[in-house]
Amino acid sequence: MSRFFRTFCLSVLLVICFFGKQGAAGALELEIMAGVNQNTFPSDGSPFSIFEPFSFVTGNLTLRGDVSSALSYAINIERDNILQNSVDFRLKTRTDNFRFEFGPFIGFSDNFGTPDAGVLGSFEVTLPGIVFLSFSGMSTIGSKFTFTSNNFREAMGAEFGFWLPFALTTISADTRSFTQYRDDFFDPVRDTLTRFMLSIDFFGKNFPVILRLDGGYQMLSRTYHGFFDRFDELRSFFAGFGLNIRASESLRFMIGGEIPFNLTASQFVNIPEETARLFRLHGGISYSFF
Repeated sequence: MSRFFRTFCLSVLLVICFFGKQGAAGALELEIMAGVNQNTFPSDGSPFSIFEPFSFVTGNLTLRGDVSSALSYAINIERDNILQNSVDFRLKTRTDNFRFEFGPFIGFSDNFGTPDAGVLGSFEVTLPGIVFLSFSGMSTIGSKFTFTSNNFREAMGAEFGFWLPFALTTISADTRSFTQYRDDFFDPVRDTLTRFMLSIDFFGKNFPVILRLDGGYQMLSRTYHGFFDRFDELRSFFAGFGLNIRASESLRFMIGGEIPFNLTASQFVNIPEETARLFRLHGGISYSFF
């Protein structure tokens, strides 16, 4: 594992150094986010356990830089309640009407055993100030290699958005799943989260705060295979908010939260009496180096 990880990181550093020598002079941005998601299956759960809110610590650290006016890169270290732990490197190219990004990732389960590896990317078409449409995805590849595990990550998403005076409205659908081999009687275990969401970002000219309100419907599920087969699912509507506060030309603060309501569940999932216990909170900071 360590040899594979070192090779990946060295490759990323070499790519950055190469682009740096090409004369990149754009801004460099560092973003750090952290939070907790209570609407999560415990990583060591079994078909004999009853679902209870599990405090899963989330977070990501992202470094973005410009190579030229049309080309940029991003390095992202992320911890997600479905996809667990991953590191990725992306190259992005953009024009007035199109955006495309592509890159590799490596992923680790919470026990940090043998990693899996794959690719991710996205494509967007935009009419600036009017409408945009984007598609994104990621998938593990090469699980048969000796230096990767049999764990499998995949994600797909689509967004449609349009601008109104002082507001951006976005309709989105996405699904994320992680199939993990845990070396027990229940292998493999597959966690999936599917969400349909409507969000509105409110902003003002020369106003330093962007307010985001969102709501939608989500389905969180876990499938056990192996000696025992079982399908657990928790379905709910949700509502949330986000604040993006620009403190200066280079410094921003972000905070947000979300709570579910009108929950329904499969037979073995215990819905808490206080559904607010399934909340999600996050916060972070972004700093641009000019």
